[in-house]
Amino acid sequence: MTVAPSPAQEIALEATEQPPPPAPRMVTAKPSSLRIAGWLAASAVAVNVAQVLVEAGPAIGGGLLAAALVGLGVAALAQVWIRRDGFLAALPDVRFGVASLSLIIGGSTVGTVVLQAPNEELFYARYGAAAGPMAWLQLHDVFGSWWFAWLLFTFAAGLVATVVHRRLWQLQHIGFLALHLGLLSLLAGGAVGSLWGTEGMVHLEVGQSATEYEAGDGTALALPFAVTLDAFAVERRPVEHRLYVVERQGGELVATRSLDATVTGVSEVADFGTVEVLEFVPPHAEDPAEGADDATSAFARLRMGAPAEGTEPEPPELVRAAVRVRLLGPDRDATLTLGGDGPLTTRLDEGRTLRLARRSDDIVNFVATVGVEDDVGQRTRTQEVRVNRPLRHAGFALFQANYDPENPKYAGLLVVHDPGMPLVNLGMLALVLGVGQLMFIAPALRRRKQRPAPTPSPRLVS
Repeated sequence: MTVAPSPAQEIALEATEQPPPPAPRMVTAKPSSLRIAGWLAASAVAVNVAQVLVEAGPAIGGGLLAAALVGLGVAALAQVWIRRDGFLAALPDVRFGVASLSLIIGGSTVGTVVLQAPNEELFYARYGAAAGPMAWLQLHDVFGSWWFAWLLFTFAAGLVATVVHRRLWQLQHIGFLALHLGLLSLLAGGAVGSLWGTEGMVHLEVGQSATEYEAGDGTALALPFAVTLDAFAVERRPVEHRLYVVERQGGELVATRSLDATVTGVSEVADFGTVEVLEFVPPHAEDPAEGADDATSAFARLRMGAPAEGTEPEPPELVRAAVRVRLLGPDRDATLTLGGDGPLTTRLDEGRTLRLARRSDDIVNFVATVGVEDDVGQRTRTQEVRVNRPLRHAGFALFQANYDPENPKYAGLLVVHDPGMPLVNLGMLALVLGVGQLMFIAPALRRRKQRPAPTPSPRLVS
């Protein structure tokens, strides 16, 4: 006769028949940003060693160079293999991006602060004994160094890994996809421009044409069009005559007030009274001072520390303009003439003088009128080229970069060919669209989904 188990026995029997719990899964911890930054810095140093060896290859022998490069490659592969659950897994992690971007920002800061001088003589003259180690680290050409390109490459690899790992091509991640693709496009454009871009100078006089330009190493590079200099002009600031209230501060002469000497009227001067311009007599047209440079002007000598006590007669050829003024103060009421054949300064009070000075016609801009002809000599366009307004044609940009004060017909044009600019522009557009989608479109869509549906009004049934 079989006896049925009690409820307690049934529970115990079920417990014994359950499978054992699964063994805990080992999870490899991802390295920290500091550790990743250390690995990236070490790898950048290794890449810099490779650049030094490649550039010194003929001096050290091909065998040693090949062995060094192979050793660096094996070491890099071993590092990746040993840490395949660490650094490779960290590629799509935000900590990898923070580490690589921090090193890129640090390198860019060094490249901004340290003199970037491909000419080693200038670099050694600037930094002395420290120039040797700095040059070995390529600090004289940071943005052209291999280690900086390596940091950019690792940052780009992290971006690609993030896109793949997080599947950013899905519709709900379209904003993040645009941001990552925009950054990748910027990096790709910079790489293309660095590898295949060129830069040089074309030297022309009015009426001359050129179909090639000279690179920095002296190589002649061809232009896909002909460029002709039609005209060249130097724009200058209009010559001004002003009255300056001058006093000595800390051993230097400082102009504390400036008045227009060509406009009649009364102006107040603190702690003195008023200065009234009664009449201004402009210089004669044949005045040689109109063509003088700033170094010979009265105001230039004022800035260089000319004494300010009493009156100072000046040679009449420096300032021919004259101004008649009335000085009205507590202890002085006088009408006098400054300039012309007389003095340029007069005493206002203790420690202050009034000076008539000519503000020089400083250079404001350089304007080169440039024409472009195609391969059959047909003029296709004409444009004024200024310092910050280049001529862009057929993938080339021409900037006004040089002039000769002794040859008014000469202009030096900087020629820049950067085939990576379309990628850069595309990347900027993608960044703008991505930021707009994340900051404006996505929040608006979320608010629309969270809005409660309207309650239908009850229908009346007759």
